[in-house]
Order: sequence, then structure tokens, then C-alpha cells
Amino acid sequence: MKPNQVYRVLEEAALRDARPGGEVMGVIVHPAFASAGKRFRISHRASGMLVATAIVLAVAWPAGRLGAASAPAAHSRFRLVTSAFGDGQFVPSKYTCSGIDVSPELRWLDPPAGTASFVLIMYDPDAPGGTFIHWLAYNLPATTRNLAQGVPQGNRIEGGGLQGTSGFGKVGYGGPCPPPGDAHHYHIALYAVDSFLKLDAGATREQVERAMKGHILGKAELVGLYRR
Repeated sequence: MKPNQVYRVLEEAALRDARPGGEVMGVIVHPAFASAGKRFRISHRASGMLVATAIVLAVAWPAGRLGAASAPAAHSRFRLVTSAFGDGQFVPSKYTCSGIDVSPELRWLDPPAGTASFVLIMYDPDAPGGTFIHWLAYNLPATTRNLAQGVPQGNRIEGGGLQGTSGFGKVGYGGPCPPPGDAHHYHIALYAVDSFLKLDAGATREQVERAMKGHILGKAELVGLYRR
């Protein structure tokens, strides 16, 4: 199932200052058109009363995106970052099969209220055989705010949490290792969920997605590139 990305644009709260019959203009810049500089313009004619209008633009998620149990729109302040590379930048070879193949350090901020645990899925939607899973971690306690560099392969994560089975058939992290050619996109998605998943270590992507279906409170994501 391919989820939707929903972009919400609220017209300025300054509508309260608008004169009756006056016009307030809002501009929606959709990411898909940002590079081309195209914009959608909307207008709202004030009627002398306080009005706040929400414009919701729902766009089908690109086909390469992982379904992840129909995640809701990302929590506005929930963020995932790493010191290893910038979002949309190339992943250093240290974290790949061309280097020592260790997992990058990860930190996250401001998860949604009610979060009981976190689920992490790293995947490559550009793999020749379809989406390839590089890392699965789940039941990370709600108090967790980071994973240190070089999480060892194995069932359990120090400090709490379990690891699942990657596309390499191993439990734990396996870094980018694309065939020679164009750069692949490596998505690291962190989900805030309202419960602990009833799964043992070594679960597959499909098992993890089924277990967290209906329990996702928010999602934070970053993307790295790599080619050989």
C-alpha cells in the first residue's frame, strides 16, 4: 500500500486583520514543482469574521517509497538527523560494503506525544530486484533519542530494542552495496508507535509492518545517496 503525503497550508492568521471584502493571497509550493519554480495560488475573500482556512493537498507517494503500514503525515517537529551525512547527500564509504560497513550515528528530536517505542527501517527502493532492506530495528524504548555509530549485528541493541533480518539475510545493519551504475537512494525512516511490537528478534520487514499497522503516530526520515 502506497501512503499519501499530505501537505497542509493554513492561510495567514492575519486574516483577522483583513478588511471586510478584502482579499488574502496564499501560495502553495509543492515539492514536486519546486525545482521548476511553479506555484499554486489560492485566494480567500474575508467576510469580516475570523477565518482560518486549511488547504489540504494530497499527492500520491512516489512508487519507490516503502509503504510502512500506511504511515500518517510526519509529525511537524519529529526529526531524524545524523552527523555522518546531510539529508540528500552522499553516504561516506565507511558506512557501506566498500568500507568497514558500520551503521551511522543517528539522533532524533521531538517525537509525538504518546510514543511508546520506535521502529527504524533503512531501505533502498532503487535495488534491481525491488525494495531492499538494509536495517530493521524495533521496540526501541520511548526514552531513546539516539543510536551510536556501529550498532553490532545481533538480536538485541544495547540500551533496549531488537533487530530484524535485512535483505542480506543477517540480523542487523548491512550498508549500501549497489551494483555499479547510477546512485541509489537510501531511506532511513524512523516511526514513532504507540506500543511495543509483539515480535521476536530477527523479524522481516513484512512482519514489522503488519505489527505496527494502526499504531504509527509519526514518521521522521532522511535520505542518503551512494553509488559504486
